[in-house]
Amino acid sequence: MSETSELSRQLEDYLEAIYHLETEKRVARVSDIAESLGVQPPTVTGALKHLAQHKLINYEPYQPITLTPAGSRIARNTIRRHETLRTFMADVLGLPASTADQDACGMEHALSEQAHERLVLFLKFLAFNESQPTGRRDLIDAFRTFCRNDNDAQPTAKGTTESADSQRRGGR
Repeated sequence: MSETSELSRQLEDYLEAIYHLETEKRVARVSDIAESLGVQPPTVTGALKHLAQHKLINYEPYQPITLTPAGSRIARNTIRRHETLRTFMADVLGLPASTADQDACGMEHALSEQAHERLVLFLKFLAFNESQPTGRRDLIDAFRTFCRNDNDAQPTAKGTTESADSQRRGGR
């Protein structure tokens, strides 16, 4: 099985839930997973059987559930993508934490490894530039002002922005 390419979003969510439960309680139980994901125990049992067939969890009915090394790797990668997206949306885009977390939960499953790596580099770039004279804070503040004041601006050839109204007037 090639990491996440064959796993549905829901199954990745199960691996994440099991990972978090293992971290908190050392093992996961069907009832804990059901509560964590807001689903019924029979739904959890069906998903667990599927994950066990792919050797991503150790599962026997009525026994605690644990991740296999492969399942743990997928869960950690999904959590890492989630955390990166949440950080970007909250810290850079200025979204409320609850919105950033909810959106990250949906996006984490579709984000390619290449896009994730680039996003991590961008966040590192912003962190590096925070110490520069015109650093991260200036860039983020300028973006937030842009969002509040002129969100229909279009990029110009010089990399600056020009509002759509200005473009319609011929750039004046």
